[in-house]
Formats: sequence, structure tokens, C-alpha cells
Amino acid sequence: MIIKPRIKTVLFEKAILKLNFGRSFIAFLFGIILFSTPATLLAQTTYLPHYTSKNGLASNNCYYILQDKKGFIWIATDNGLSRFDGTNFQNFTIEDGLPDTQILQMKEDKEGRLWFFALNGQLSYLKEGKFYNQDNDELLKKLNFNTVIVSFLVDKSGRIWLGTNANLIVCWDGKNIKKYISPNQNDKFINAFIHEDEQGKIFAYSDLSVQEFNGKTFSIIRSKVQPLSYMTAANSSHRSLFYLDNGGLKQYRHGSINDLIPIPQNLIKNMSGYFYYDVANKEVWLSNANGAFALDKNGKTVQYLQDIAVNQVIKDNNQNIWFATNQGIYMLPNANNRLSIIDAESGLSSNVIKSITKDGKNRLWLGTDDAVIDVLTINNYQVDEIGLDDFKKYKTIKQITFDPKDQSIYFASDYGMGVFKNIYNNSNEVSYLKESNNSMFVIKHFSVGENNNHLALALSSGVVFLSDRRNKFEFNAAKYREKEDFLKIDLTMFFTIAKAVYGFRILMDFLNFPEAN
Repeated sequence: MIIKPRIKTVLFEKAILKLNFGRSFIAFLFGIILFSTPATLLAQTTYLPHYTSKNGLASNNCYYILQDKKGFIWIATDNGLSRFDGTNFQNFTIEDGLPDTQILQMKEDKEGRLWFFALNGQLSYLKEGKFYNQDNDELLKKLNFNTVIVSFLVDKSGRIWLGTNANLIVCWDGKNIKKYISPNQNDKFINAFIHEDEQGKIFAYSDLSVQEFNGKTFSIIRSKVQPLSYMTAANSSHRSLFYLDNGGLKQYRHGSINDLIPIPQNLIKNMSGYFYYDVANKEVWLSNANGAFALDKNGKTVQYLQDIAVNQVIKDNNQNIWFATNQGIYMLPNANNRLSIIDAESGLSSNVIKSITKDGKNRLWLGTDDAVIDVLTINNYQVDEIGLDDFKKYKTIKQITFDPKDQSIYFASDYGMGVFKNIYNNSNEVSYLKESNNSMFVIKHFSVGENNNHLALALSSGVVFLSDRRNKFEFNAAKYREKEDFLKIDLTMFFTIAKAVYGFRILMDFLNFPEAN
């Protein structure tokens, strides 16, 4: 079964999220620390920053991504190279020394040189800020074979091996260049991937054969190691070989084959890009024309970027996952920094959230525009709906507050106020604020005393104070004396600012807090 979490992507300059409680707020978006794998994200949309040419990327058609030893992210495109420092892109083209605009792949060697493989078959590298090509480097002039380089290996002796898409393997030992061509029609070096094992033996895995180097030439050997292509083979730092065959992900190490992760045949057959094996998390990432797929050893499969052609997936030093696609590059932030979207499709009663508070059990109480308060448990994304009695009166819950001392939730609309008492008892016991004469009142704002039983209400006609909200959730507007214990001015903004500046208790003294009748 393939799990398809919904993906939300935006251009990166818009990736900083702001809650908007106005009418145009169409989704409730919040960032939380996630402690689960993507496979559990069934109730929310994963949020991926998206970089395109509008952000400065050289092109939206991206073939390959590499992070160098300095931490820069390099992107190979059909319009040159881009280097990303986490904020800005710097682009490089033929004018900077590249041999071609279309760069298909990149590798970094032990000396810190970045090698670039172009569509026209020409090699180039970057060293200490300068690009070298066949016009300014004699070695690169000799290494021009007019064939696409598909694999690159620096062996433990320092020799550079190049596999190509033609019947050609090249070795440069620092002094001499040697070419190897297979004379037999049925065992040509087509799309050869070059591998060195722990004993220093060199192997060439091509479309037609597996061959071993004996120090002078290559010869065909019988081997059960059969990568699907050069895109499905990867050399590890310990000189083992990770590869995909028809059975799934395997590792060739010390002469033995280890089965790591089984892969369904439909995903194997549709492989069109590079794979990536996350050793730490024991996940394999596959790239194809319909997105990227993450599989673990337990058989869970999660799809990202559905219907987007993905060419490659990598993980950077900060545990972020990067995707090279034909629509720019995407980043899946590491598990501790992911953002999620919870909306009506995830179980909320409405996409319009007017107010929010959090109780002592890490639950979010959400005031909606549908006479409903949603209670969202962050740990498992469970949503419980609490419908209010009077739809017209409590349609829009514009303010909601948690009272930790009483373990209660106070909420208000324009035309009424209520409180849920003993919220941890799952009783949903609710009391509504009463005006003794059933007179209509309009609530602008309210504030709950933190260390006492006080409640202050900013009404459209003034401010009302209740001295014992727990035992008497009621007031009589007719018994308040104007200018003495009922302030008949629009104090909404004053009340809010004064409370923030002076604190609730000082504000009560400042306003000569009366006893409510």
C-alpha cells in the first residue's frame, strides 16, 4: 500500500507562515515539532519549500543535486549550474567556464574538486573558485571523448575512472590516460557503473555485462550483482555497493549480497531517476516520472510530489531531503522542523479558524465560524467537535482562552459568552453568560483573572466586571451605575493595551473594581 500524504509547496520567499484570522483565511496552518515518520502523516498536509527560477535558480529543469564539503547545495540544470547557500542562488554558465549549458551530474573528489559532466560529453571541474575545461586544462582536453559520462570513481590509489554511455571506460592515473573498449558485440561497456570493493578490485557493471579489471584489461565474470542501471547503483564510503535489482535494494559487501529492502515490481519498472539510500533511517528513496517514493524495510511506502517528474533525491547534512525535478527543487525539512497543515479535509469542522488556545494536555481549542469548537489533539491529530446550542448567536467564536487554575475554557462570540468547565472529564459541561434581564449585549473582548475569580468584559456599551465568575456567571446591566461602576466608553483597545501594560490586578485597582450584583 502506498501512502500519499498531501503536499503543500510554496515559493520559498513565502514559506514563513502567518496566521490570518480574517475572512480570507482558507486553511489553518501551524508549525509543530513532529516526532513521527512521514508514513504517519495521514491527517495533515506536508509543507515543502519550493525553489524555482523566480527565486534565482538557473532553470526549473533540474537533473542533479549535490552538497559539497563546505555545505553548499549545487544544482545541475539544463541552463547551467546553481549554487545555493541557504538564502541566495549563484548561477554559472558557459561564460564562467562550463563546457555546456546542460549539466547532467556532479561529483566531488578527495581534493575538493567539483567535477561536472555535461550533455556534450565534456568534463570540467571547479577548484578554488576557478572553472577548468578543455580550453584551459591539458588533461581535460585529453579527456574529451564526445560521449556522456555516467559514472565517476576515484579509487584508493587515486586513479579516476569514468564510465560512459558508449563502449568506453577511461582511467587516469595522474600521468596517463587509458581507454578500455570491449571488442565483443554482446558485452560492450554500455552505461558502465564503476565500483571498487574493499579489496581494491575494480568492477564495471553495464547494461550488457559485469566485468572485472585484472590490472591490464577487463574480462567478463559471472556475478549475481546486477544493478538495473547506472542510476540504481551507488558506491558507499566503506567501498560496499548499494544497488537496486528486480528484487529490491541490496548491498554487496565483502563478497556477499545482503537483502535490505524489498521493492514492489511496479516501482522497479517505473524507475527513471537516481535512487538514494538513507543508511541511518534504513529508507530507500526512488525517483520516477510520478514523484518520489520512500520505502522502509517493513514495507511502508510514502509518495511525495505526486505527478511531478523527480530526477533525484538526496539528504543534506542537516537531514533535509532535497528533490531535483522538472519544476525546480523541493525540500522536505528534517523531522524536527516540518510544517503541517490541518484543515477540513483532515477533520476540522471548518477551514476558517477565528481563535485558538492550548490547554494543559497539549490540545488546541479552535473557535470556528460554524458554531463549533474543535479540539485538536496534537500528538495524534484527532479532532473532536463540540457543537454550540445557538447557531446564530455563537456562529463565530472570535475569542477563546484557557483558564489553567479552573481547568476551564472560556469562549465568546459577538453576542454571547460561555465556559466549558472541568474540560479533562470529557463531559463538555458548558455554561453561558447571562444578563439578568435577558437584554442583548455585544462583546468586544474579555479577560480572565489569573489569580482570582475576576472576569472583565469589554462590551459595545462599556466595560463590565464580575468579581466571582466561577459561582455567578451573570450580570445585571440595569444595576450598574454609569460612570461609577459601569464605564460607558468604547474601551476595547484601551482594555487590551492596559491589561498588557499593567496586568490584570493593577488594572482592576486602576479602574476601581466594583462588586457585581
